[in-house]
Order: sequence, then C-alpha cells, then structure tokens
Amino acid sequence: MPPRRKSPDPNPTLPLDVASPREAAAAPRRFQSFSELSAFIFRVADLLRGPYQPSEYRHVFIPMTVLRRLDCVLAPTRAEVYALYQSHYLPLRRRQNAEAEAEQATLDELNDLTFFNKTNLDLAGARTGNLLDNLKAYLRGFTSNVRRLFEQFKLVTHLERIAAADPTHALLDRVVATFVGVDLSPAVVDNHMMGTAFEDLNRRFLEQANEKAGEQYTPRDVITLIVDLCLAGSGDRFVKGAVRPKIYDPACGTGGMLSVADNRLREQNPKARPLLFGQEWSEETWAICQADLLVRGENPEYVAQGNTLTEDRHADERFDWQLSNPPFGVDWKGYEKAIRREHEDAQWKGRFGAGLPGVSDGSLLFVQHMVSKLRVPSQGGGRIAVVLNGSPLFTGKAGSGESEIRKWLVTDDLLEAIVALPEQLFFGTGIPTYLWLLTNKKPAERKGKVQLIDATGLGDRMKRALGGKRNEISDRARETIVALYRDFAEGPQSRIIAADELGYREVTVEYPLRMRFAATPERVAAVGTEASLGERRARTLAKGAGMDAKLAALRGALATIDPGKVFASWSEFAPALEAAAQKAGVRMGADLREMVLQALGERDPAAPPVLDDDGKVIADPELRDTEHVPLTEEIEAYLEREVRPFERDVWYDPKKVRVGCEIPVTRYFHTYEVPRAPEVVLEELRIVDRDLRALMEQVLG
Repeated sequence: MPPRRKSPDPNPTLPLDVASPREAAAAPRRFQSFSELSAFIFRVADLLRGPYQPSEYRHVFIPMTVLRRLDCVLAPTRAEVYALYQSHYLPLRRRQNAEAEAEQATLDELNDLTFFNKTNLDLAGARTGNLLDNLKAYLRGFTSNVRRLFEQFKLVTHLERIAAADPTHALLDRVVATFVGVDLSPAVVDNHMMGTAFEDLNRRFLEQANEKAGEQYTPRDVITLIVDLCLAGSGDRFVKGAVRPKIYDPACGTGGMLSVADNRLREQNPKARPLLFGQEWSEETWAICQADLLVRGENPEYVAQGNTLTEDRHADERFDWQLSNPPFGVDWKGYEKAIRREHEDAQWKGRFGAGLPGVSDGSLLFVQHMVSKLRVPSQGGGRIAVVLNGSPLFTGKAGSGESEIRKWLVTDDLLEAIVALPEQLFFGTGIPTYLWLLTNKKPAERKGKVQLIDATGLGDRMKRALGGKRNEISDRARETIVALYRDFAEGPQSRIIAADELGYREVTVEYPLRMRFAATPERVAAVGTEASLGERRARTLAKGAGMDAKLAALRGALATIDPGKVFASWSEFAPALEAAAQKAGVRMGADLREMVLQALGERDPAAPPVLDDDGKVIADPELRDTEHVPLTEEIEAYLEREVRPFERDVWYDPKKVRVGCEIPVTRYFHTYEVPRAPEVVLEELRIVDRDLRALMEQVLG
C-alpha cells in the first residue's frame, strides 16, 4: 500500500492518491497503460478497509469499474439518447409495459450501442443531492441487460452497506469521487486497454482472496500457452485479414480464457475481431464475465448463464476455437437424469453419444459437449484446448463410459496432442494436469497419430505462492512447448504415437483349478458351511429344496472315506467320493460337488486340473486374471510370451474380450534407472554409521 498521511479526515486509511471531490471534478485522471490503471483501482480499494475485509473489496470495485466505464461510454450522447427515449416513452406511458417497449424502440435506433440509460443522471451528477438515492435511480435507469448485471453483483446492497457505515455518506462519496476522477472514456482508454485492465484487475482481486481463486480463474500463463498452441495449430488462418473467429468457453468463469484469446489474437492480427461466446453456471462469476465483455465493447449476450451440461444455451452454434478449464472431478449426480436422458434418447444426434463417465467426474462430458460444437471441416474445422486432471486419461476399464469416450476420440482421429503440464500451476490444486488438444481437421502428417508432450519439467518456481500455485510457465518455457508441438518430432520430451497403440483388448485369462483332497473330520464338518463357502454363497446354496437332509447324508458318506489318506488329484478322489455317495444314497449334483471341493480340497500347484462331469477343466476363480493385450498384437502371441511360460494350461473366452482405450502419458516418458549395486549401498551405510558414531562420541565425550 502507498504511504499514509495524518489528516483530520474522518477516514484515516485514505490513500494519498485518491482524488478529493474537488480534484475529481476538475481533472479526471488518465493512465498510460492497462497495468497502471488496474494497479491504481486495486490500490485505492483500501478505502473500504473497516466496513469490508480486503477479500471483499472486489464486490464493490469490480462493479464500480464497470459502472464508470459505461458512464464514460454514454457521456457523449447522453442528452441525445435521453431525448430519444423520452420521445418513445411519453406516447406509451399509459401502457402497462411502456418502459420496456420504449427501451426496445430506442435500442432499435441505436446502431453502436447495446445499452443506454433512461435518466439524465451520470456518476458526477449523482453526487448532487442524496447520493445513495441518486445512485439507485441511475442504476435503475439502465437497460434490462445492464440492470441484470448489476443485480447479480448486488451493487445496490453494497452501496447501502457503505452508506450505513457512515451516516454522512462521506465514505460513499469518496468511493464515487474516486471513480469520477478516473477518465475511462473510449477516446482515452480504448476497448483493448480497458478489457486488459479489467481482466488484470479481476486477477488481482482474485489473488487477494486466493482461497477460492481456483474456482473462477485460470492463471494467465496457462491461458497464454493454450492460445499460442491454438494459434500454432491453426497456421495462418487467423493471423491475416479482417477475420472474425468464433471462440467459446463452456465453463468460462470470469472470462479469462476469452479475454486472453481476444488480446492474443489481436496482437498477432490487429484486424482480427473475435466473437466471444461462453456459458457459466455461477451467477456472480457470470456477471463478472459479462462485465468484462461490456467494458471491451463486445456483445455480452453471447455469454449465457446456466448449467452447460443440461442447458446448452448455444445449441445451434459451431466454433473455430474452444478453450476451457472445466472444474476438476465435478460430480454430476445431481443432474444425472437429464444427461442420461439425452444420451439414451438422442444417442449420436445428441452431445453424449459416445458414452457416459462415472458420476464422480464429468470432465469427459465437457469434452463431448465441445466436440459437438466444432465447426465442420468443410468450413475450416475447429480446434479444442481443454485442461483436465489425470483421471480422464485412464479411469474406467474396457467397455466403461470413460474408455468408450477415449476410444471414440482416438478412432475418429479427433485427439491431436496431450501436454503434461508442470505441477502446482493452479490456485486451487497442485495435482498433475494435462492439456488436451483436439481437432476435426488434422493436417496430413498428424492423421492416425497422437503427440504426447512432457512439459512437467518446464515450470518455473514463483517468488511467492498463490494458494496452490507455486509454479508458472515463463515466456521461454511456453515457446519451448509450442516449438515441441509445432515440430511434431520424436525426442526426449515428445512422443509420436500411432492411434492403434492406445487401444487394447481386455482379456480375462482363466487358470485351471488344481487341488488335492483329504476327508479329515474337520473338513467333513465344514462341508456346506460359511467357513468353507463364505457367508453369501453358503446362504444361496442353503436355499435348495431339502438341503439340510442332503448335507447330513453327504457328511455321513464322506465320513466313510479314509481320513488319513491324501488324494493327490481330483481323478484319484472322484471314484472314492462317488462310491461313498452311492453307498449312502446321495446323488451328487453341481451344488454338492461345489461344497465338497471347497471343504475337502486344498490348492496344490503341482496337482492335475480338476474336471467337471463333462471332462472340462474347471477354472480357479482365485487365479482369474485380466490382461491388456495391445491392439497391435495377436492375443495368442501375447499369452504365449507373457503368460504361458508360467502356466501352460491357461485359456480365455473370445466372446468375453472387450476393446478398451487408455492414454498412459507417463509410461511413454518413463526412463528406467538401473539400481545401484548392493555393495555400493552397503558401503554408504557403513560411512553413515561411522559418522554417527563419531558424532555421538563428540556429544557424550
């Protein structure tokens, strides 16, 4: 904070550079750069110290910045537009909806404005008379789109709170005077500078309250990387001429992705005029995003409020770029019915035709939603850059929703690259994150391939941590990552993978049941009990008709077998069992056979396989295993190499084989390190032990 000065002023925390009411009226302050402007507003927010905690400053100064910008935008035509509105309103004033009709009629005649104010007030004029009442009237006078925005900010509530803190309204007047003393007119602060300053100001306030920043804000260094990768993938499509690419973020938060993309594109091509679209669930966050677009001179109506996954507000739109950082691991159980209904009813005509992931993580729902909005290839195609955590890479076995979605992305050749980002890049979490790049118009050299980039070692440590964010991507690191992507070549940090390599067959491998048998009294007594079968299976078998009588007869028959004899295999034991059963009049069905196997049998790897009545080998459920066989290899060849050297008699059911897909990024960059020789480790331990003994002798004398 700037230095303070002693003063008889009733608010001693007032910064030195806050304009006095007289100074504000005389000479509005102008700024040479966006950073100077945002730094000033952020600094003077300390006016609110006392009635507000620093983490709350943004609730006042964000909407007041918007209000002052709109105030300056309307200034040149204020009187003219007020007269125009009155000309429409007065003839209609007796109608029930007179204001709304007059408002729309006025907007229809305004070519360059999407809003206006129906009063003849401005911020400076509001300070004459009852300031609070005038401010309320001024806010009510805006068109409905702007009114809704300030309602979401709860600006009136905050103005009342400030006024209540000082009955003379001196504090409220200082806040208003500060903004009146800042010149935000478009002639002085153009849309680009204003938008950048607003985005920077929002960032500063979110970092000040960084305990929740991760929910709303993606760090600028990450967004810049995302945009530069999209630029690199688009060639010269948007860097020349008066292009108007449509850019969309389905979880836009405060609009950081959109604003940085807008700035970056305009830097590369001053003639570019991107159209920015978005959707955000949180009403307060949506309001900040709309405000950002308003101060940039963009149409805020393109950013909708609502749940993207259940209420697609841009159902008929297709986009050139889609950039997003949807919430990590978002649980969608609360609105599962709507999503499942679309999946089942619309199938591939809807957004979720490929499948549904588990309800604990909706990340791949966002990915499918974005794919559905790619501009068609015949019109140039579209690109997606989306930040996800590690789960969508591998969660879910073959046949699961997650696996089916990955399989679709790979087999339809939509997945272009995945960048493993440095850890601790985000405010709310330090977990590993990955940037997925998708497109429906791959260049020829990338078709049928996926590039994996390891950027985990390219994070630079920050001087000061912000929540969970301890690393950042420097300009140099970003250039390195973009170069790795653009070069599309094999190297230590880049792998080019054939799409088939990411697919696998999930094969259930069965091992033969091998047992030896003995009819000891203890084992005979355990036949049919929970001790040998387990609680659930014992209850199931006990439900059979006359089971108690059958069990009693079976145990009596088994008691006639020599308890001291060990049968080395089923083929040896089966005749003795059959003879004892016939003698006791017991008919051995599948259920009784299972009871005998579990109670009298003992697994023995050296024993021959147990056979059923048809002579088929019985599978051992305890040894059943699952193998992931690459699509690029025959199953039998894989089993011969990986499994049969340890068990020759394994088999699998081809009807149960399922195809899955996973993307094991870390596996492709794993480097095997040869363990150090045992004698080297032992020698190091001896040295440590010797040093400890010497230290103890010094301490103890």
